[in-house]
Amino acid sequence: MRLSRLFFLLSLIYSSTFFAQTEIKELDLWKFSKGENKAAKNIDFDDSNWETVKIPHDWAIFGPFDKQVDKQVVSIEQNNEEKATEKTGRTGALPFIGVGWYRTSLKLSESIKDKQVLITFDGAMSNAVVYINGKKVGSRPNGYCYFYYDISEFLFENKENTIAVRLENQPLSSRWYPGAGLYRKVRVIVKNKVSFQHWGHFITTPYISKNLSKVNISSKVKGENVIILDGAVIGKHGFGFFPNNKKNLRYPHIGIVIIEENCEIGCGSTIDRGSMSNTVIGRNSFLDNQIHIAHNVKIGENSIIAGQVGIAGSTIIGKNVKIGGQAGISGHLKIGDNVDIAGGSGVIKDLPDNSKVMGYPA
Repeated sequence: MRLSRLFFLLSLIYSSTFFAQTEIKELDLWKFSKGENKAAKNIDFDDSNWETVKIPHDWAIFGPFDKQVDKQVVSIEQNNEEKATEKTGRTGALPFIGVGWYRTSLKLSESIKDKQVLITFDGAMSNAVVYINGKKVGSRPNGYCYFYYDISEFLFENKENTIAVRLENQPLSSRWYPGAGLYRKVRVIVKNKVSFQHWGHFITTPYISKNLSKVNISSKVKGENVIILDGAVIGKHGFGFFPNNKKNLRYPHIGIVIIEENCEIGCGSTIDRGSMSNTVIGRNSFLDNQIHIAHNVKIGENSIIAGQVGIAGSTIIGKNVKIGGQAGISGHLKIGDNVDIAGGSGVIKDLPDNSKVMGYPA
């Protein structure tokens, strides 16, 4: 049990990259202007005269120093002061108060028709308002927190997209120097619509002793009616080896797993990621418990696979296929559309459309 839980943890962490994330683009070059300009959110706004900055950027750190920014005339009771005197420097006497605008452009290198696109901000001080192509995406008052938005519906395909961010630090909003601007990385993540939800992994250790520990892993999958039940492993490295100097070396598997909408993956099932291509589970398909889908397998839409079925690598399963429990299907086969395979069968050859088979060999 300990080994299987550890394996699932490692598989989940490792496979999340292959299963969900297809492209990460850092937005490091921006145009910047200090001061309010409400038209700066618009696509056709001319920012050619703005300063070009590289993220991370803090507009206040450049000064000038001005004690009026944080000057107070007070007496400090803890210091037994009876007379108010001038105090300054709590926020560094730097001009962090006010409005700043950032603008940049984005053109994605691939089609986004079937993709989810996120924009992430590691730090934006403060009261951030984000616009894509002139439309408000969202706002985040707290300047210390990481935040992100799904911007898929705001983007143009195959053309430049305009990103604008308005920030505002208000007077008396900070006891110490807070910074000002986009002071951490800004990134765009492009991934499959059906994928692990951003911030969707939760790992807890409810029981730990000297000889045993229990790890609970809960992951959310974002997509249209996709359910992945407890203990399923998505994106495990495929089982393939080649001999080299009397050693067996593992073939690299750099593909991903694609699960389309309206699918359910049963408890304890494993779906290996592809080697050079992808492993695909077609829409409206249901996989029962304890099923193994090897690398590069393609399962067509509207298919139903009962428990404890094994499908070897690079096999192509057609549409509307039903496979009974404990059946085995050899690798590199082509199973046609509307095929019924009885439980316990062993399939070792291609099956044409509309076949009904049982037994071994089937």
